Amino acid sequence: MNANVSLGSVFAVKLVKRRPGGGGFFTVIPLTSSYAIASKQITPALETDHNLFDDEVAVSVSGGVTQGFESRFVAVHLGTMAVQLLPLTEQNVLPITVRLNIVRPAALGGQHNEWDSRLIDEANERGIPAQILKGQVRQESPSFRDTEWRYEPCSSDFATISANQTLITDLPYSLYAMDGALLDVGLAPTVDLRNGLNIVDATTGTPRPVTHADLGVTARDLWDANPRQNWATTRCGAKNVFLRTHTMAEFLDALKFVAQTPTSSSYGVMQALYSTAIGYDWSVPDPSLAGGTSQSPRFLRDTAESLALHHGGSIFVGGTEDVQRYWDHGPSSNTFPTQEDFFDSFKEPLRYYTGGGIANYGTNIIDTYQYDYLPTDRVPVFH
Repeated sequence: MNANVSLGSVFAVKLVKRRPGGGGFFTVIPLTSSYAIASKQITPALETDHNLFDDEVAVSVSGGVTQGFESRFVAVHLGTMAVQLLPLTEQNVLPITVRLNIVRPAALGGQHNEWDSRLIDEANERGIPAQILKGQVRQESPSFRDTEWRYEPCSSDFATISANQTLITDLPYSLYAMDGALLDVGLAPTVDLRNGLNIVDATTGTPRPVTHADLGVTARDLWDANPRQNWATTRCGAKNVFLRTHTMAEFLDALKFVAQTPTSSSYGVMQALYSTAIGYDWSVPDPSLAGGTSQSPRFLRDTAESLALHHGGSIFVGGTEDVQRYWDHGPSSNTFPTQEDFFDSFKEPLRYYTGGGIANYGTNIIDTYQYDYLPTDRVPVFH
């Protein structure tokens, strides 16, 4: 028997017996059976080393039990597997083999399906059900807009880029440092994302939008003129540490460095921080240099230009980060007694995504959002 199962789906294999009843009806009786994985192969082969369940096509969510009325799985990678079933309560019955093809789903729910193909690719590579990734996009970028961008003056610029670790003096950050980055024509659309923020005009004393021509715009300038960004109330561990020995006024004075908006921002629907991407040695093929690569924040945006490049955009980096957080904060065992245990295992790791800070982050995704994006079948289940 052959069957198709959509990536991310929960499925069960079991044997039943039909017992004739009255009026031409039958009673279906589940049979206690043994279950064994006869073969499994992930296809295509995984590209990176940041993946979960990299030796499984489908993860058991029956606690690894080899006997019972059924054996349940979650499909985590594209490929094939064969399950051999043998009824333990029947005489003279040969083992039955079910051959399963884990295939791409037709869609992830019925909304924002323009992201589905890329999310399915990422789900297969990472071993994370695609509905979880799409739920995470909803958590990070509720509107699913490809223009998502947010400057992080405290948790990134103050914490690691301009102050403290001063990564802006190191490669590749220094290549995109302000104000020199204003002269990079190719980077101009990325630099000019800051034009959606305000500064206080030195002449009029009133707020106005930043322009490309503005030089020396500091993190403090942006902090003071953009209260709607809620930077003052957003959790920032670096600020909390600083305030143990300093006043709030001293913290604000410490923000008087040139705002490194290209390298201290999160990009795209997965709101991937540039520093997170570089921490994973992210790069894309450089469209302006044959055979070369680029680590420009320009290609972390979810633009058509970026998405046309291998690993371009925010989803690849976001998936890498999800795997790392699962390794750091997930369960010590890959044995899951139930499917609820499997999905719940992602709650705590997700909470730490790009540093964490939102208490219900993982709970929102696992208990609510993912159910709006469950995979739908592309082909008949049995064939």
